[in-house]
Amino acid sequence: MTTSLPHRSVGALALALALAGVAPAAPAAPAVPATAAAPDCAARLYVADVQVDGRTVEAAHSMARAVCGVPMNHYRVTWEITGPPGARVIPLRHEVLDADGAPMRLTFRDTDPSGVYRVRGTGLVDEDTGLPRPQADTSFTLHRRAGVALSAVRSGRYVTTRGVARAYSRTAHRFAPWRAATVVLQSRPTVRGTWVTLSTYRTDDAGATPRFRWHAPRYRYFRMVARGTPDIAAAYGAQQRR
Repeated sequence: MTTSLPHRSVGALALALALAGVAPAAPAAPAVPATAAAPDCAARLYVADVQVDGRTVEAAHSMARAVCGVPMNHYRVTWEITGPPGARVIPLRHEVLDADGAPMRLTFRDTDPSGVYRVRGTGLVDEDTGLPRPQADTSFTLHRRAGVALSAVRSGRYVTTRGVARAYSRTAHRFAPWRAATVVLQSRPTVRGTWVTLSTYRTDDAGATPRFRWHAPRYRYFRMVARGTPDIAAAYGAQQRR
């Protein structure tokens, strides 16, 4: 099938991702909002959203450097992380935190279920005075990581596209075809233009979208986006110009 694109610029994408070997960079520690040690003087542990892509994954996290004007290395603090039904309870205990308020390593497994996790304070005591201080709850999400890539080949005034989506498998402990994923093909005329949806597909058993031929007289940018689900995170493919 051949479809004409709007008269702007058009680009096809080469298959840019070897998703079977996806090895994304570790997430940055979540920023501590300016109000973290606000007038309520409550301590909070911020955990970045987790995307599982291996048997274990380290979660980035951070805390304010001080609570009620007292540096965190003067406190003894404990937290408890609870998740969706079936999730294990994760206790965190820090006898004395360092000057940066850095808590112990927080590791998740690929057996931990997807969903919303809550961080609840279970104790914060000033080591110098023995006085307790308040803690406030926070939350984060956990999903399986996914990836999507687009193959696009230009021939004259036409561009032929096909995509593939993969997601981390908890049973295989590796990336595998993402069957029945909703994948959107997008295009824009310039590198900073607005993305426009050209077509929406459902992947087959191999995690692939149908091959499609577009009438594209001018070069433009293309990418594919896999829509997230309650279990699998959304994935954004790299843009390419054709």
